[in-house]
Amino acid sequence: MPNADRYTYLPSIGLFLIAVWAAGDVAVMGQVRLWRGVATAGTLVVVAALAGMAFTQASYWRNSETLWAHALAVTTDNDFAHNNLGYLCVDRGELDTAMSHFEAASKIRSGKLHPHYNLGTAFVEMNIGDALARKGQPDEAMAHFERAITLQPDYAEAYYNRGNVLYAKGRIDEAIADWEKDLQLQPNDANAHTGLGNALLRKGAPKEAIAH
Repeated sequence: MPNADRYTYLPSIGLFLIAVWAAGDVAVMGQVRLWRGVATAGTLVVVAALAGMAFTQASYWRNSETLWAHALAVTTDNDFAHNNLGYLCVDRGELDTAMSHFEAASKIRSGKLHPHYNLGTAFVEMNIGDALARKGQPDEAMAHFERAITLQPDYAEAYYNRGNVLYAKGRIDEAIADWEKDLQLQPNDANAHTGLGNALLRKGAPKEAIAH
């Protein structure tokens, strides 16, 4: 499985043991120095090859970007890698590049109809909305937050982010409703408490705001 070659590490131990035992059997059965030399040389070649492969693979794990970029290079339709690269680009402020990765992830996921993909698709939609909001495109961002909520109705972070957009647009009551929904789903969300408190202050309800 090219997406997760680490799953081959433990099963490979058995293959390595077989190779070592086979080399030992050749040395014993042959009882000839030549065969012992061949077996030893063969073992050294295998070990050197495996060491080289391990070194190459380790280089892909230098950081998250090299890991996911390599994953895209050696796999097809890898929405997970696109999404994670997009997330890294958002953190660096490279919003256009992030959008291209998120959109690629969304396109790939649109062809996967199994219900268990809904959560991942909602996550991608939420990331697209977040990138659009940061780019100053609130209406487009709103559409993606709403799609994320449609796909995953208990997606607290999508409610929080949609509330931010609504608040910025002056739709205070709707923002309050979204932040209250967020807090129903995750009561300890400090950001939602802060947003809700500010919104209540803006509506002239300081006593209710203090509770947050």
